Amino acid sequence: MNLRKIAIVGTSLFLATSILLNPYSIKIEEKDKVEASKRTKQGNLFFLSNDVSSKKLEDMKTNINQEKAMDSVGKAFKANKLETKLVKSLKDITKEDEFKSLAVNYKEVENDIKLRSYLNSELNKGKKIYLYGGLSFKKYAELLGLDDMKVNVGSEDHPFYINFIEDETAVDSEKGDKIKDDEYEEKLEDIIGYTLKEEPLRLWGGYITNEDEKGNGIKISDDLYLREILKQESNRIEMLEEDLSENSAFLDIFSKNTASASSSLVFRGATKTTTGYYLSNDSGTLTSFYQLYKSTSERDTTYDIFTVKNTVQVKANSGWRATILNMKNSLPYTSDKLDEFKPQNASASPYSVTFGYPINLNFTFDISTNPTIKATSSFTNGWANWNVTDYNMSSSNYYSPSMVWSSTGTLASADLDYKATFRSGIDVTSTTSHHWDVSYNY
Repeated sequence: MNLRKIAIVGTSLFLATSILLNPYSIKIEEKDKVEASKRTKQGNLFFLSNDVSSKKLEDMKTNINQEKAMDSVGKAFKANKLETKLVKSLKDITKEDEFKSLAVNYKEVENDIKLRSYLNSELNKGKKIYLYGGLSFKKYAELLGLDDMKVNVGSEDHPFYINFIEDETAVDSEKGDKIKDDEYEEKLEDIIGYTLKEEPLRLWGGYITNEDEKGNGIKISDDLYLREILKQESNRIEMLEEDLSENSAFLDIFSKNTASASSSLVFRGATKTTTGYYLSNDSGTLTSFYQLYKSTSERDTTYDIFTVKNTVQVKANSGWRATILNMKNSLPYTSDKLDEFKPQNASASPYSVTFGYPINLNFTFDISTNPTIKATSSFTNGWANWNVTDYNMSSSNYYSPSMVWSSTGTLASADLDYKATFRSGIDVTSTTSHHWDVSYNY
């Protein structure tokens, strides 16, 4: 039997101010009803490809309702909120055509100056441009004529921008030697979608792994790229219509923190979701979010003290069980040192995380099924690892281990790695994973 394993990584980057202020929660007055009606057509995607035929697209639409993973796409099509048009080249797009998003293989853009100029113009008009085929954020910016790709993860009063094409060479030299870990070497994004408009999923990167039964890579077809982009378009439509921010599911997590004046929340990360596939069937998702705290009471002239709080959720789909969750936090620079990590080995809820001076942070997370958490670490090499095992992890639970470290210079940096294992029947397994580079330059 020809077995294939497919894993999709979706990175949703958002304005963190939406967590607290939710800029999409706008009261629509009578005079704005016309604008409100426009929400019924939020998605109109033009997909530029020579490899996806009209028949393939129609077959995809016909079979969408049979796939749970494509449920939101099917609903958007059925409600006439999402349209897709296939175009072979720029010549197929007329002045009368209206679209909100356009997707094209980045190699086509590389070889066509006119296409580059057109995409830059449409991006500046507020359109969302997807480039697919395996590229970096830096390459995306180069092709579309962008000086930066910034996202505000602070607030309106205290903005803090992440620039995804920033050169950190000067910062690296300040930190000293960096530990190289080939296992988590940075990979190119298979899809990057970006818009200059302030909206949900403003910047999104997707990573696709398509493997056969021997673990060999299989060429990613354009229709698979189209599937993943359609998922993101339907998610964006739902968020705009329901006034949701990407972190709405994590709102209650913030209230469970107990931090004294000895530490302050200095950075809120984005959410990242990885979807695992087995034989093209959705096995489950792994979603994570992180918060970074800095001690305000320590007076060390060499180190600043930081804590990273992980928040991880696992959801198994029908016919699957989530049985293993592995979470690893590590320090990429030899000049930094691991101080503490919590929880330790535990097998009963509530799971407690308590750090004293100088960070003074404590919270608990409750897991009703009482999974076993086995913690291991290396203070010499600067990492802590938590392995969680359960018969079936509930999708309503959140796992929040944390570590404290001493950081040199003015860059707080950590690597966060998560991996979930799903099981179906006796011996069928599917895994999915993703990685965070925590980087706070202050």
